[in-house]
Amino acid sequence: MNNIHLMQKAKRQRNPDAKRQAIHESAIALFSAKGFEQVTIAEIAKAANIAVGTIYRFYPNKSAILIAISEILEQQFIAVMREAWSGDVPYSERFNQMASALFAIISDKREEIVLLSLVQGHIIENGTIPGAAIRKEIAALHQDGVNHGGFTPHDSDHFAAIAHGMVEGAMRQWLQNPTRENHHALEAMLAEFLRHSAGV
Repeated sequence: MNNIHLMQKAKRQRNPDAKRQAIHESAIALFSAKGFEQVTIAEIAKAANIAVGTIYRFYPNKSAILIAISEILEQQFIAVMREAWSGDVPYSERFNQMASALFAIISDKREEIVLLSLVQGHIIENGTIPGAAIRKEIAALHQDGVNHGGFTPHDSDHFAAIAHGMVEGAMRQWLQNPTRENHHALEAMLAEFLRHSAGV
């Protein structure tokens, strides 16, 4: 009997994460297909196969769902950047690794990334600047390069703002023309621009 009780307790503990994931997946699909304004909480609940009230236990409105999806995506970008940056590769080559890793996640998460264009106004209302966590990570990586003599000393926050703009620009260009050729051309160009901006 104790084992059954423990299994039921474990299942209940997993449930919130599973429900949140179902909400996110349904919202991504619906927002992509119909546009943010046209989707209702009821539609998201139906697609996720959960009650409307369950969504409101997690999120007060649609904007909060969109913000949550965006924040998860930002953390995935940050994890990819950190992994690409690590190792014994010379600093002059690290931007190649980063550009390659970023384009890999852009290709893999294309539907979610398209949604990021919807995020701007909603996150500003929440008091958070879009991409702030990513810019902070870029600044930290840049400062690491400066500290180890790999880059010309510059203000890392300024570099991060410029680099983030480059990444966003390259990403939008690829989303408009998602061919293999465009992928490789933009990846190489992004790495070169970042390297030049860092003073490598």
